[in-house]
Amino acid sequence: MKIILLRDVKGAGRKGEVKDVPQGYASNFLIPRQLAVEATPRAIAEATARATREAGEQAVSDEIARETLAAIDGKTVPIVAKASEKGHLFAKLHVPEIITAIHAATGATVNSSWLVGAENIRVTGEHKVSVEAAGEKAAVTLVVSAA
Repeated sequence: MKIILLRDVKGAGRKGEVKDVPQGYASNFLIPRQLAVEATPRAIAEATARATREAGEQAVSDEIARETLAAIDGKTVPIVAKASEKGHLFAKLHVPEIITAIHAATGATVNSSWLVGAENIRVTGEHKVSVEAAGEKAAVTLVVSAA
């Protein structure tokens, strides 16, 4: 039986693929759990149109991400946080605080999933944070100072 997968299914395939699977597997497992639909000509046409639309949307979001990374690459972002006399922060920096600081310093909006290495900032000083999106990388220097 030909089916179109609505989600990634381990051992069967990835979302959007048209697969030929055993009748029982499709009718007893995949279709009742809404993991797949029967591959009628109309369903195949809809899946193809959806895949084309999603690819176009992904291309646009990748271009926006590349422009954002180019705008913030090599920038220095100041952050003021409460710290002890020895320079230890009373609370580690959280991703939303870092995103807000980057936006305030550069005007660029960064997605939280793009930040790499920003989880364990607990002391004042300079910290390199990598920002990765759409296969591209940028580096931002966070300058954490005591309040």
